[in-house]
Amino acid sequence: MNIELKNIRYYESFKEETLAFNANLYIEGKRAGFAKNDGRGGATY
Repeated sequence: MNIELKNIRYYESFKEETLAFNANLYIEGKRAGFAKNDGRGGATY
């Protein structure tokens, strides 16, 4: 199974404890969702 993040946008200024980013999630070449982390140490959604 091929899982990829594309169009990743990293936000250095929002980073507190972890990386702050958002990206498109692709599974087997088809867009399957959106990944986001607000940089405050929580989970990636």
